[in-house]
Amino acid sequence: MKLFYDLRLGYLVTAPGQETPLASLQAKAGDGEEVILQFGRSSDPTASSVIVDAPTWTAENLAGGTVIKIGIKEYGEYSDGTILASSSTFTHSSGAFTYTFALDLNTTEINTAMERGDANAADDIAELDCGFEVTFQVGGSGGWRSSVLPVPFTLYHDILFGDEATPTNAGDPDEYLLKASAVEYYPTVTSLIGGTSADLDAVPTVGVTVGKMVQFLDADPATDIIRYYRLEAGTDAESSPNVIRPDDYATTTNEKVWKFYAGPGGGITDIVEDTTPQLGGSLDSNAKQIRESKGADVASAATLTLPDDGNYYDITGTTTITSIATLGVGTIVGLHFDGILILTHHATDLILPTGANITTAAGDEAFFREYASGDWRCVSYTRANGRALAVAASSPVAPEYVFDGIPGGAANGALVAVSNSSSDTFHPQAYDGALAVNTASGYKYVGTGNPVNSA
Repeated sequence: MKLFYDLRLGYLVTAPGQETPLASLQAKAGDGEEVILQFGRSSDPTASSVIVDAPTWTAENLAGGTVIKIGIKEYGEYSDGTILASSSTFTHSSGAFTYTFALDLNTTEINTAMERGDANAADDIAELDCGFEVTFQVGGSGGWRSSVLPVPFTLYHDILFGDEATPTNAGDPDEYLLKASAVEYYPTVTSLIGGTSADLDAVPTVGVTVGKMVQFLDADPATDIIRYYRLEAGTDAESSPNVIRPDDYATTTNEKVWKFYAGPGGGITDIVEDTTPQLGGSLDSNAKQIRESKGADVASAATLTLPDDGNYYDITGTTTITSIATLGVGTIVGLHFDGILILTHHATDLILPTGANITTAAGDEAFFREYASGDWRCVSYTRANGRALAVAASSPVAPEYVFDGIPGGAANGALVAVSNSSSDTFHPQAYDGALAVNTASGYKYVGTGNPVNSA
């Protein structure tokens, strides 16, 4: 097993550079266990013990003549208790900064404590809770130093006597949550660009692995917001807040940019990941267009079912429409009719402007609002020929009539009978001088009264 003693902290640690104390060790009785001990210190006392760039560990060789002892005792047994196993003989490797011990776990003391190897197998102890400790005297003189925290050491009874398994080692140095695998918070960054130590563009990126994620509190907006950025390979031009070019960006040698990844405040090009987005306040279009989508064509049906792929649809077919399936109260849709069909007026299901059915024509368009669940109101209807759906009775229209001819010598005010160009019927009409010559279609009468059919 390999162990790491942090000289700054004064105890054995889970892995070099971490402040987490070594929590436990395990071994089998009967093993001849090799213990490799390395002394060192974590050089940055302010470094996080959870997220680090890399192990901040400087291995050290103790002064020549140093005496080191390792040993285990049962829990509850202290300075006057029985040592179950110990060793003070080691091989020192100055190049590897290691001290290697051979810890014999096949001692009389262990066998006695675990009732191991005697004639009565029934009283053997399956496991023994012990404590492991390191103590040393630097240079072989002066005071002794011991690990502040004894390490819980579980000694298991062997299954096959004399054929023991390999014990569990202490953690290896790769058992870290590295910054490359986590989102790092920048407490001193409060802005995006500006080149100062408080700006994201001033954060060094040379030598930093692409894919690094960072977060910080942006104080530039009216309300502070948390922003997330990812360092990506690219030559994108700066476009704050979506793309931030680091100040140390360099063509070919350091082509990296910060790209906005998540969070409020800009940079979002779509919200497809959120299938139920909600506004927290009024939507400000920021002087930009809001572009709705055209949905797929929909075949007419008694109950018209519109998909949710847009707000504007072509309606095909000639089936009479009596209602529209619900999409959600407040929904507004535009319909373009490709042919002739009937829209059936209903007092609640399908309210039409005239209160009567409407026969559509190709090119007609209508807009509907769902004012209650499954209930729609037509708020606008436009005919392709430009004519209104209905004309109010109180609004007289001066009619135009085209005639084939007019008797000669007719005086103003005279009652004359003339023939309509589209029929052979005659209409008596007082001649008031408003007849005009039209070489293409005869005479045209323009007046405010309708001629009476005298046929």
